[in-house]
This record gives sequence, C-alpha cells and structure tokens, in this order.
Amino acid sequence: DENDVRYVDIPIQNTTIWKQFSASKLRLILPRVILLADEDEVRSLLAEAKKYGVSDIIIQNLSHLSYCGGFEVHASLSTAPTNSTSMRIIAPLFKTVELSPEMTENAISRIEKPIPTEAIIYGRVPLMHTMTCVIESMSCGECKRAGNGICTARLIDRTGASFPIIREFGHRTVVFNSHPTYLCDKAERLDKCGVGGRIFVFTDEKALANCHSPNIFTRGYF
Repeated sequence: DENDVRYVDIPIQNTTIWKQFSASKLRLILPRVILLADEDEVRSLLAEAKKYGVSDIIIQNLSHLSYCGGFEVHASLSTAPTNSTSMRIIAPLFKTVELSPEMTENAISRIEKPIPTEAIIYGRVPLMHTMTCVIESMSCGECKRAGNGICTARLIDRTGASFPIIREFGHRTVVFNSHPTYLCDKAERLDKCGVGGRIFVFTDEKALANCHSPNIFTRGYF
C-alpha cells in the first residue's frame, strides 16, 4: 500500500511503472552507468520525471550528480561511505544515504551520521553489473531488446544456487544475490545504531507473503 511507505524507489527508465504512483512518493533511480551515448535519453527521462512532479532522485555513481540539478538527491549503497570522514564529505550533497551491507553492526554504530541513513532489511543485494546483456548472449531467458521491457533470467552456480538477472538501462544487466538479506527482526538493533530508514528490495518475488519469513536468507550487516 503506497500509504504505508515513505518512498517507492523505481528505475527511471520504467516509466509505465512509476507513473502508477504519486509523484510525492517516488524516488527514481538513475542507471549505474551513463555513457555519452545515453545522456540525451537520461536527460529526457529526468525532464519527464520533473514534469510529473518527481522531486527525489537516487544516484548510483557520484559522477552522476551533475544530472540532478533541481532534484533532491539520495545516495545508493554503491556510493555509500564506510567511515566518518567520507560521510562528512558527501553529507552536504545528499538528502539520505543507504549504508553498505558489507558494514558490520559495530561499524554502523560508530560511523557519524550527519544526514539520515537507510539500510536494506529485506531483499536481494546486487552483486554484479554487466555492460552486455547476459540474457541475450547466453539465451538463458526471454530477452526483450525493444523498448524498456523488463527481462529476467537466472544463473546457476556449481552448488545449484540461483542468481536472478534483471535487465538494466541500456540493455545491460544486474546479477543479484542468490538469497535475500533478512533483517526484519533486527529493528531495535538498527535503531540503536542510529539507522532510521528501512529498505525493502523486490526483484523476482511472486508473493509478498513469502517475504515475511524466507526459508533461506543472509544476515548482511549482522
């Protein structure tokens, strides 16, 4: 329910999805990589977002700040600082910062927090970004090259673990962890660490009921 969340984060290229939500609830995610050939399309999408009334953007690369004039900017985990010095440096640039799941609970509690911080408490963490389409090159799923179709597939490793692949902007792909992070039962400990934002990452879930108690999960920060 849109009323139960502070933000809904959606990749900016998925216009048909984010236009189903109120502009005040949206934080649109810029691509991880923006090549010179991508700039016109990205600027066009940002103009469309601004016209819709969106005011918040998430960046996944510090060099992309230059695209975000006129928006409130949030830092994703790929730009996250891991010590107080770097946190103080980037704080004036962002409204919120998502903490890296590679940080320990002790590190989270010790790092200075001059701006609000957020942590993933449910969902698959991205492991790898590919510049070529794994789905197309390996024929491991349905590739929808035309337009911004959402393609999905899976990589299976030697142990049988299954890693979801989802199409990114520019016909690139993102490989996600085989198991979701689950920290929904650690709310009090995150509060003590000074982390106020809780992030749920949805990728290939078929039913939200399965998110409350996944059979296999990782602990991330803990």
